Amino acid sequence: MRRTSSLLSLAFVAAMGFTQSGCLAPLALGAVGTGTYLGVQERGAKQAVTDSKISLHIKKRLTEADGTYFTSVSADVLHGNVLLTGIVPTAEAGGQVLDLTRRTPDVKNIYNELFVAPAYPASRKAKDVWLATKIKARLFGEKSVYQVNYILSVVNSHVYILGLATSDEEHAHVVHVLRTTPGVAQVHDYIQLAPSAVVDVPPEEAQAIENQKRSLLDATEAPPLLPDDLN
Repeated sequence: MRRTSSLLSLAFVAAMGFTQSGCLAPLALGAVGTGTYLGVQERGAKQAVTDSKISLHIKKRLTEADGTYFTSVSADVLHGNVLLTGIVPTAEAGGQVLDLTRRTPDVKNIYNELFVAPAYPASRKAKDVWLATKIKARLFGEKSVYQVNYILSVVNSHVYILGLATSDEEHAHVVHVLRTTPGVAQVHDYIQLAPSAVVDVPPEEAQAIENQKRSLLDATEAPPLLPDDLN
């Protein structure tokens, strides 16, 4: 677990299932879920809409439970996987956020980056806003990266990224851009490879996969075994 100066005791926070990642509410830079952007998202338009509905449902539940969660907690969703970032005033409140998220329909997994902290100082927020702006500008400048496939949250100079990369190279490049942005304390990588991603496979593994495919093909082309053949 990571350490910060304003958190509760390590044992207490760990018992409640929190990851110590900072002390501020998140600044989210999300993918746009409408218009042309839907057409270029690796997850597809249907999944993008489903994820948006899940996120809105979570936000609705959290806001109904406590109005402060609307600005203090961010719930980003990709393929039903939820990344929770932000602050909660107590460990019990964090447990409530987790419980409400778990009980939201269609949620598959939860990546919990919540933690307990008392406040979100304006000076700290301003630094996170500026850092997020720099990151966004750098990603926009990358022709090989569709920013719409990535969702970012910035908390206390920690960057949390959820997204779909089209290849191992793109994944590594995006993380490199984030890590080399001045002011970034740490990158928390929740990037997945898209179903259509190009993956580097060692030659020996590639050959083993090819052999397995041929074995399966031979099996499907063999004549069916009739009952008489069993005798």
